[in-house]
Amino acid sequence: MSDFPCPPEAGDDGASDHLPGRAIPTTALASTHGGRVDLPSLAGRTVLFVFPSPGDAASQGLGDAIAAAPVSQTGGFRDAYAELRGLAISQVYGLSSSPLPDLVETARRLHLPFALLSDEDGALQAALDLPQFERDGALHLRRISLIFEAGRISKVFYPVLAPAGNVEEILAYLREA
Repeated sequence: MSDFPCPPEAGDDGASDHLPGRAIPTTALASTHGGRVDLPSLAGRTVLFVFPSPGDAASQGLGDAIAAAPVSQTGGFRDAYAELRGLAISQVYGLSSSPLPDLVETARRLHLPFALLSDEDGALQAALDLPQFERDGALHLRRISLIFEAGRISKVFYPVLAPAGNVEEILAYLREA
């Protein structure tokens, strides 16, 4: 099953072609660990996985299976966290346009060892021109994962059509690097 909100026929539409090598903009994002995170100031190599708001699915009556897709992706990163760290990843973050209270609840429920970040105001999405799609007149973030270091994007994983398998793609890349 493809993940919300990427339609099954979606392939690489080129919406991420501009991202490799691009600088991560200074944007203070609210964190489920408290405070704000400024991504370009982070030391070491970072994985940032972007997922649509589970509330987007629920509010559109798209059902529990679709609303659960962010859980399968996020749970995959949780389960692989130690391995990611062992492959020289300094930080892992999830990013969504969900309000911070919703992300805090998700992080608590899933017992995440990393923070989720809220881009509720769309500042990072706009600054990086992250892929989006339109459904019923509203824009939603598409799934995409980025690896960056020293404030620059070094690797892009897009499209992410199978949320649960996203972390495996990243692990395979890191093992070969």
